[in-house]
Amino acid sequence: MIVEINLLPKKIREENRLRIINFYMGTVIVVIIVIALFFIFKQQQKNAALDAEIKAIDVEAAGLKDKIEQVRKFNVMEQMYNDKKTLVDSLLKEQSLWTELLDKIADITPADMWMTIFTENRQREDALELSLGGNATSKMIVADFIKRLEQTEGIADIRTVFLRDAEVGTYKSIVFSVDFNYKTK
Repeated sequence: MIVEINLLPKKIREENRLRIINFYMGTVIVVIIVIALFFIFKQQQKNAALDAEIKAIDVEAAGLKDKIEQVRKFNVMEQMYNDKKTLVDSLLKEQSLWTELLDKIADITPADMWMTIFTENRQREDALELSLGGNATSKMIVADFIKRLEQTEGIADIRTVFLRDAEVGTYKSIVFSVDFNYKTK
C-alpha cells in the first residue's frame, strides 16, 4: 500500500486539478472536432462522387440529345408517311370501288337485260345510294335480277322497284328502275 502525502498547498492543488480538467476537456473537444472533420471530409467525398456521376450522366445525355432529336424527326416522318398512306389507301379504295361495283352488277345481270342508267344519288359515310335502270325482255328476268342483287355482298336496302311495259322499236320490253345502297365500309 502506498501512501501519498501531498505537501502542496491547497491553492496549487486546485490549480493542478483545474489544469487536468481543462486538459481532459480540451482533449475531448479536439477529439470531437477531429471526428466532426472526419465526417465532413467523408460527406465531401460522397458529394464529389455524386458530382462526378452527375457530370458523367450529363455528358451521356448530351451525346443522346442528337439521337433523341433523330428519333423525334423519325416519328414526325413516320406520322407523315402514315397520313399519306391512309390517304392513298382511301383513294385507291374509292377508285376501285366503282370497278368492283360494276363487276358485281355485270356478274348478276341476266343475258336478256340491258342497263341504260346507273347513277349515284348521294354518298354517305358508309354507303353509296345508287339508282340502276334499264330494259329487260320479261318481268321474270327483272325479278331474277333483283333476287341476285339482294344476294350480292355489299348491296343493301333495295327499294323503289319501278316496272312498266314499253316498246323499243318492234320489240316489247320491260323498263325498270331500282334504288339501293352499296356499303363502302
